[in-house]
Amino acid sequence: MSIPVKPVHRMGLFGAVSLGISAMVGAGIFALLGHAAVTARADAPLAFVIGGVVAALSGYSYARLSATYPSGGGIHEFYRLAFGNSVITGWLSLLFLLTLITTTAMIARTFGVYAHRIIPLAPGNVWIPAYAAAIVILLMWVNLAGSRLVGRLAIVLVGIKMTVLAILLVYGLTQAEVSRIESLGFSSPTTLLGTVGLTFLAYSGYGQITNAADAVERPERTIPLALLLAVSIVAVFYVGLAWVALGTVPIAELKLHADTAMAQVAHPLFGPAGVVILALTAMVSTSSAINAQLFSQLQMGARMARCGQLPASLQEGERPYNRMLVGGIVVATIIMAAFFNLGAIAQAASATYLITYVAVQIAHWRLRRQTNGSLWLIIAGLLLMLVVLAAFGLEIWQTTPSVFITIAVMLAGGWLVAWLIRPRTAASSGPG
Repeated sequence: MSIPVKPVHRMGLFGAVSLGISAMVGAGIFALLGHAAVTARADAPLAFVIGGVVAALSGYSYARLSATYPSGGGIHEFYRLAFGNSVITGWLSLLFLLTLITTTAMIARTFGVYAHRIIPLAPGNVWIPAYAAAIVILLMWVNLAGSRLVGRLAIVLVGIKMTVLAILLVYGLTQAEVSRIESLGFSSPTTLLGTVGLTFLAYSGYGQITNAADAVERPERTIPLALLLAVSIVAVFYVGLAWVALGTVPIAELKLHADTAMAQVAHPLFGPAGVVILALTAMVSTSSAINAQLFSQLQMGARMARCGQLPASLQEGERPYNRMLVGGIVVATIIMAAFFNLGAIAQAASATYLITYVAVQIAHWRLRRQTNGSLWLIIAGLLLMLVVLAAFGLEIWQTTPSVFITIAVMLAGGWLVAWLIRPRTAASSGPG
C-alpha cells in the first residue's frame, strides 16, 4: 500500500509579486524621499522612474541567474560561479556584506529620526543614535532567539504599512498642486542621474523575489515576470509619493525635514495625528527591514567564513552564529548610524549597491550561455548602471567628498582583506 505524499505548495506569480512589493516598499522610501525631492526638485518623480528602469534591467540578470542556480546561495554564489574562488569573488562578496551593514545603519538611523520626531526626549539629535543602537541590539537578539512570532507578526505589519501609505498616496494626489511643482525648476542631467543613484536603493528589495527561486513554480518564467510587475507597481507608488511630497509641502520644509519627509507630507493632509501615524508606520517598517537585513548578514557572513572568504575565526561553532561575527556586525552598524547623517549613509549604501550589482551584470554576461540570457538586455543594464554610477559618484564628490572618501576606503579595505586571506580562498573548492 502506497503512502500518499502531501503536495508541496509552491509560490505562484501573485505570491512572488506580493513578496517583491512588500520588500521594496518600506524603509527606503521613508529614508530617501526627502533627500531625492530636495536634490532633484521637480525631476524627483522622473528620477524614481529611471531608478525603476535600472532596477528592472539589473533584476533581469538577477532573475535569470536565480532561476538557473536556485541554490539559495544568492549573490555570493553568482560571483563564485562567474569568477571562481578568487580574490575578486572574495572582494565582491565582502563589499556586498559591507553594503548590507551600511544599509542596515541607514535604516536604523531612519528609525532613530522618526522615533525622535514623536518622542523627543531631549533637544538636538543626541537621542537619534541611541534609538538606532537600541533597535539594532534588540533585533539582533530577536534574530538569535529565532522567534516564530516575528515572522507571523511581519505579515500583519506589512499590511498596515501598505494601507497607510496607500491612503497617503490616494488622498495626497487629490491635494497636490501642479503649479507648486512647476515652480521648483528642473535639475541638471548630472544631478538627475545622481539622484537616480540614490533612488536605486529604494528598489533594492527586489532581491527577495530572486532569493525565493527554489520555492516558486516554473522559476525560469515566473521570476522575471514577477520582478518586472513588482518593480513597475512600486515605481508607480514611488513616483506618486514624490509627486505628493512636492505638490503639498514647500521645498524649504522638505529640506528642513528631509530625513522625515514622509511625516512632513502627512501634516498638511491629516494634521498632527497624521504625522504621528506616519512616524509610527516608518518605525514599524524600518524595524522589519532591520530584522531581515540582520538575518541576511548573519547568513552571508557565515557562508563566507565557511568557504574561506572571511577569517576562520568567524565560522560557526557550537552556537548557530559566531559571537565575533555577531559583535562585528552590531558594532559596525551602530558606529555608522551614530557618526554619519542619514543622507551620507544613504549615499554610501546606494553607491556600493550599484557597484556590487554592476558586478552581477558582468557575472551574468560571463554565464549568459548557461542562463540563456539576452545579451542586449545584459549590455543595456550594464551600460545604464555604469552611467548612473559615474554621475552619482561625481555628485557625491562635489557635494559630500567625505562620503566619497569613505566609499573609497570601503573598496580598498575590502580588497586588502580579500587579498590577505587569498590562500584560504584559493584552497576552498566548495560552493558558498
